[in-house]
Amino acid sequence: MNRVSKAYWLWCQFNVNDMTFLNGIKNIVNKNLNSPKFQIHLTLLGPFIYLNENQIVNIQQECKNLSSFQIKPIEYGITKNFFTSLFIKIDKSIFLMDFRKKFYSIDPNLKTKNFNPHISLSYGNYKKNEKLSVINLLPELNFNFTIDKLCIVDVDETIYKWNIIKTFVLKK
Repeated sequence: MNRVSKAYWLWCQFNVNDMTFLNGIKNIVNKNLNSPKFQIHLTLLGPFIYLNENQIVNIQQECKNLSSFQIKPIEYGITKNFFTSLFIKIDKSIFLMDFRKKFYSIDPNLKTKNFNPHISLSYGNYKKNEKLSVINLLPELNFNFTIDKLCIVDVDETIYKWNIIKTFVLKK
């Protein structure tokens, strides 16, 4: 299957303290690897080739009924894939999977897509030893992160553009 480079995606973002911690990690990574600039996030669902106003309202309504929740980091990970070059692997908990299912109605075909929850720290084509060297500089992941926002993101990977167009805050 070909990757869609221009589409909309749903991202989860984190509370202020966790964003600060995660941005600190990302800054260490960016000092050592030259990655395109993007905001810290966990990709929840996509790609959506098109989102109409009704679908956006449905996402907003769903978010009004959902509470913030915690996710558990497992470890730092790397792949040869440009967009999962260096990341934090996240536990695929039942709660996270149920949260994701709430948005399947936007495009039911997406529920068949593989879901490997992670928080990207760098995009790029780097040598394995470069990535492993950077991981040795990073802090331990010994506490959970709190997801408290869902974002609709307009993505154009061909020009490395990730533009958050709507952010919905989840209940405390």
